[in-house]
Amino acid sequence: MGVDCKVFNPDRRSPELRQRFLARAVGQTHSILLLYAGRLAREKGLGLLVETMKRLRRDLARDYRLLFAGDGGLRLELQAEFDRQVPGRVLFLGHIESRDELAELFANCDLFLHPNAREPFGIAPLEAMASRLPLVAPNRGGVTTYANSENAWLSEPQSSTFAFTVRSALADPKILRRKTLKARQTALEHSWECVTEQLFELYDRLHFQQRMAQDSYLPSKLLRSPSGLPSSP
Repeated sequence: MGVDCKVFNPDRRSPELRQRFLARAVGQTHSILLLYAGRLAREKGLGLLVETMKRLRRDLARDYRLLFAGDGGLRLELQAEFDRQVPGRVLFLGHIESRDELAELFANCDLFLHPNAREPFGIAPLEAMASRLPLVAPNRGGVTTYANSENAWLSEPQSSTFAFTVRSALADPKILRRKTLKARQTALEHSWECVTEQLFELYDRLHFQQRMAQDSYLPSKLLRSPSGLPSSP
């Protein structure tokens, strides 16, 4: 599994693009743009985002807006729940087919929220890291194979701790910069170029081991007669 670090790149940040996304989310210049990208399916743990937004809405110092990039069978139910719990705070963008448009969205938001504690790996969180978009994720699941306290903000998958972690991630600009720089480096280590090279190295090792196993079997095989019985010395 890997990420295209050329497409998902912090160089795509732009005041004009950010303002465009803020306007679509009916936010103000000071609003915080949170992003989720992925399928809208029950197994993705999206209920955590509903409860987290309910808690963040109580924060009088900051205005949080959540953008959803993706589609799925849970969309209508999820929209209805957000409209009931936090009206006007959530925007569903639907499936974004253009990778460039998706990468622009990643680069111009403030935080990426990954709620699924059972994700096998998680490409979208890695794309966020490649974009230097701060990642808030559960402290378990496949995402922890590359995300840690040095390059992300990990939390118990509960709304109280998740909302606290969202606030914490934005609290210190120096820590924010240090972690997102480290996140970009982590993503580069998981770029498609690196992952492909590692895959071919694995194939080479397996091929070498197979050849060695065959070679070690050949002498005993050559000592056998055509009848299958051991030949005379």
